[in-house]
Amino acid sequence: YNNITTNGSGGSNMGIRSDTSMSNNITSNMVMSNGSSSNDGIILNTDTNTTVVDGNNITTRGTTTSNYGIRIVTRGTSNNITNNVVNTSGTTTNHGIRLDTSVNDTIVLNNTINTGGSGSANEGMIILTRGYRNNFTHNRVLTSGTTDNYGIRLVTNADFNTVEYNNITTNGTSSSNIGILSTTSMMNNITNNVVVTNGSGTNAEGIRLQSDSNTTLIAFNNISTQGTSSS
Repeated sequence: YNNITTNGSGGSNMGIRSDTSMSNNITSNMVMSNGSSSNDGIILNTDTNTTVVDGNNITTRGTTTSNYGIRIVTRGTSNNITNNVVNTSGTTTNHGIRLDTSVNDTIVLNNTINTGGSGSANEGMIILTRGYRNNFTHNRVLTSGTTDNYGIRLVTNADFNTVEYNNITTNGTSSSNIGILSTTSMMNNITNNVVVTNGSGTNAEGIRLQSDSNTTLIAFNNISTQGTSSS
């Protein structure tokens, strides 16, 4: 396997990047990416399709915001993200696995994700903006920070997705830490997940649907929420 380390005093340092490519295997690599902000461990960028990302050990660390473990950007289709260990850290907005804008038919299976930051909005896995028919299954997710830390989030027409058999723990030192959050997304299945949320403030929630998240199936989930004050 390859052992890859990228270091920079600025941002946008990437361990492995694939642009406009298909049918590649990114397997059994050890990747560490360090810098200030917007660092990626592995990124599949713009029309990268039918690629396997399997068995990698990824650490992304930044001194500020937006550090990502694995990211698929813009019209990625039929990619598999499986059996990876992902650790991300920085200040705010650090994501383990991120599907970003029209990413469809992705299998995200059996990954272990730990996202943390000294600030807010650290997330395990996220589907953004017209991501359809993606499958998040049998993943282990741990998130931590201050406020607004989410295990799995579906945002803005992230429709027809399946979120099942995941083990999710969200921790925060303040409020609004949520296991699974769906915003303006519909026709999703959220089933058979174990969700534990902890916060020292208000709004520690297992699963939340908001802003026209319609026709969603929520069934057979095991949810535990704890907070130190009421909303």
